[in-house]
Amino acid sequence: MRLIFLSSIFSILFITAKGQVTSYHSSVLNAERCLISNKLDSSLYYYNLSFNKLKNPFSRDLYNASVVAVKTGKNKLANKFLTRIIELGAEVNILSENKVLEKYFKNDGKIFYQNAHNIRPTYNTKFRTEIKQMFERDQYYRLKRNGNKAYIDSIKVADAQNIKSLLNFINKNGFPTESLIGIDSKAYEVAYISVILFHQGNGAEQQYSFSGIIIDNVKKGTLDNRLGNDLFNRNSGFYSFDYIRFDLVKVIDSTKPATRRNNYVLIDSSKWGFMPYSEKEIQKIDQSRKAFFLDDYKTHLQKILFNRDKQEYLLGSIYSGTSIIYTDKNAFDADKAELITN
Repeated sequence: MRLIFLSSIFSILFITAKGQVTSYHSSVLNAERCLISNKLDSSLYYYNLSFNKLKNPFSRDLYNASVVAVKTGKNKLANKFLTRIIELGAEVNILSENKVLEKYFKNDGKIFYQNAHNIRPTYNTKFRTEIKQMFERDQYYRLKRNGNKAYIDSIKVADAQNIKSLLNFINKNGFPTESLIGIDSKAYEVAYISVILFHQGNGAEQQYSFSGIIIDNVKKGTLDNRLGNDLFNRNSGFYSFDYIRFDLVKVIDSTKPATRRNNYVLIDSSKWGFMPYSEKEIQKIDQSRKAFFLDDYKTHLQKILFNRDKQEYLLGSIYSGTSIIYTDKNAFDADKAELITN
């Protein structure tokens, strides 16, 4: 398995953003660099600086800032950041799965935890329901028995309906942002959108690419640049996996996807590691990352490794740690041999 590049896409990857958006991302990068260097007071300074640059900071940044605030004893700030995340759709019981926040909720943040259920969402529930309906339409046939093959024509029709519905939504209401429709309470990204956009650009039909809309909203500061980078890559036909593991499985029901939960028995696994990209490949990855206001790939991997060890923050995107399922032993062995695990 190797990285697939479409070199022509880089000619359009010159994103120019308003000064406030650029300043926001620059401050977040500084906050994360301080964070992994254990300079937590400086990290909190940069998070505060970034939140003054953008009207609606992204939930992953608010999440990380809340953990830093707790660890530095800035309880009022922690409560402020946590309130904003919950208003976007985070659930306090899921937040408490973080060991730092769990300890906080049992001690200094006990009153906040007890009153968190009184925090009301600030997003538009009607719009969220509208996007959720598109998500359910996207999933309906794909989740059926042997869905991607047996219902391919129905999937094409459903996806065509979603393209029209989503474009109409964007024209009337703007892009479905975190502040507009809320977030996924586990992924801490805008609800439902990543699956819909991924399937429209890379689904069975490949009927439409949202790449231009993705770029435009990253530029405007209305789409998380980490998610935007991942979605743009997938809409453009290539992938740059970060921290990955390979799993060799035996499928229980061959008419259902091998990746579906409870439909396989694990036979063998690799360790977590990285693919050995060449310097030329890394340069191209860095072109894309820079265009989306992200750290270079090697610095990014430092954050992912730090995150793996600490498990306290949300560094990178939801795709930064990926487990890939194999049913073919030869393919599994070949890719496992390439993986860098030290």
